Amino acid sequence: MINFHAIKKSFEEKDGNPLDTLIREQLHLASKKLINFKKHPLGFFYIKLFENKIYALRLHLWLKGEIPQNKYLLIHNHDFNLYSYVFWGKIINTNYMIQINDKFEGWPVYEASYDSSFSYLKKTAFNGLVLKRKKKIVEKGNFYSVLYPDFHKSSIGEADFSITMAITHQIRPNTLPQILSTKKNNADIISYERKTMPIEDDFEVTLSKIINTIT
Repeated sequence: MINFHAIKKSFEEKDGNPLDTLIREQLHLASKKLINFKKHPLGFFYIKLFENKIYALRLHLWLKGEIPQNKYLLIHNHDFNLYSYVFWGKIINTNYMIQINDKFEGWPVYEASYDSSFSYLKKTAFNGLVLKRKKKIVEKGNFYSVLYPDFHKSSIGEADFSITMAITHQIRPNTLPQILSTKKNNADIISYERKTMPIEDDFEVTLSKIINTIT
């Protein structure tokens, strides 16, 4: 059983050693089919390791060449604060300063809702004008955060794979996350399935190679 309070303290103290141990343990469990990754619409794979009404702990696996379900819907914010640790590889995190308006300036804004298996995006009457962007490369062993209501997008660049662990701290439970569509004519309502990945075929081979690399 995961000691979430100890993991949270590691994040607060920026101590990666306990996180390294936990990540390796969870990847081995995934390779034995005891826990399963799901595919996120943004293109990475994830396992939710802990959740209550305020906090969640997730393991993220980013693979080179994985395509998001919609390349025009990458810039987004959250209804929580996100604290992330880069265990392996690197993360390119770009923060955006966006002005939300109803004057048709910028790109359409969607709001997201979720259930256990699907994400639902609904176009709003608002647009988002990008005023400023700031890119940061977060290397292995480092922490970064994305605080509500900041917009951002993340990628791994040319890395073969990256592994991160993230804590989310829910601060606006009645607020729907927003997504900026960098395409004007996306549908008014979009849904995506968060599929559980079978540990077989190419994914199994990839996971085995990753475990061999990090141990």
